[in-house]
Amino acid sequence: MTMNKVYIKSISIQGFRGINNQSNPLVIPFNVKGVTSVFAENGKGKSSIFEALYYCLNNCFPKLDSLHREIRDDKSKRNLFYIGDGKIKIIFIDDKEVDNEINFSINQNGERLISSSSLSDPQAFLDKLECSHSFLDYNTFIKILLNSPEETGKLFSDLVLC
Repeated sequence: MTMNKVYIKSISIQGFRGINNQSNPLVIPFNVKGVTSVFAENGKGKSSIFEALYYCLNNCFPKLDSLHREIRDDKSKRNLFYIGDGKIKIIFIDDKEVDNEINFSINQNGERLISSSSLSDPQAFLDKLECSHSFLDYNTFIKILLNSPEETGKLFSDLVLC
């Protein structure tokens, strides 16, 4: 059985990485019919938004996971100045306009916990997404704009293939 096309409708973030916003979640609506772009001055949390999406959807954190165990601090996934667990809520919408909400909490040890009021098994839902999502960071976007067609093709190939 194939899954309907699924889009991210919105994300809400509190207390994750560089986002310290006690009781005032950062809510970003997504354009489900096109491309959503996030831009702001340096130090405003763009990377934290990207990392929140990636961490929630893939249960990995490349920036920290690539570090040697002795210097990796999983506690820094949550904003260290935030009181309580970090909270991320992603609302997905499918092509039949059905919403599914998944709530993630990041505890003081940096562990990701998942719950949902609309899905009996939110992890199975995420697993079915497989690698059908791609995020493009600024550096990759610039490479696509400035590189040769051959290099751009390789970049797109890396985005499409898992």
